[in-house]
Amino acid sequence: SQIETHAECPRKRFFKSKMKLPEAYRPDSVFGTVLHAVAERWLKADDTGRVNGEPVDLYPAGWHGARVGFKDTDPVEFLDLGQQLLIQALIQEGIDAGVLVRLPGRAVEQKIDLTLPTYTLMGKVDMWGFDGRVLWLHDHKVSKNNRYSLSAAELCTDTAMNTYAHFLGTFFLSMDEKPQEVVLRHNCFFRDGVLGKRTAITSVTVPWKEVE
Repeated sequence: SQIETHAECPRKRFFKSKMKLPEAYRPDSVFGTVLHAVAERWLKADDTGRVNGEPVDLYPAGWHGARVGFKDTDPVEFLDLGQQLLIQALIQEGIDAGVLVRLPGRAVEQKIDLTLPTYTLMGKVDMWGFDGRVLWLHDHKVSKNNRYSLSAAELCTDTAMNTYAHFLGTFFLSMDEKPQEVVLRHNCFFRDGVLGKRTAITSVTVPWKEVE
């Protein structure tokens, strides 16, 4: 998100990420954060849907709240009942449609922390893996509708996804494990839309040399 914010407006990224100035409460951002957290719990469960031998609890107490801001002292905002039900419906639709899928060898919520002379890149990759030839990474995207989703051509050159892929391929794989291809994938969830058509996948395969 820092990369996307910088592309939109470098000053906005500076105030948001460096100065950590408070932002006005935006229900859409809380909705996206909460949905990401539910998806994370589902993906971290094993292939039988269990965590430590127990069925994963996707909706524990307080699941519908998210902190607004970067500090532990920032307030937690909660979704209303209608928003809660919508997230539950989107998650189930995503599971049924294969938008959310527990791929073998997956790493969920991989932290990215790269400090360079002129900037620091920090973030998380929703899910990624490497099968010996292909490096793949998934990013969950929540928007109002598919008008705000990237096309395959746009995803192919998306700065954020390519940066994450390059970081993972460079710092998490050994020299003899360099991938030949990279699969970039957006798992899309739409707040508006027709039942059964509120999730979608945009995926593209890119040669590793282009990512480098």
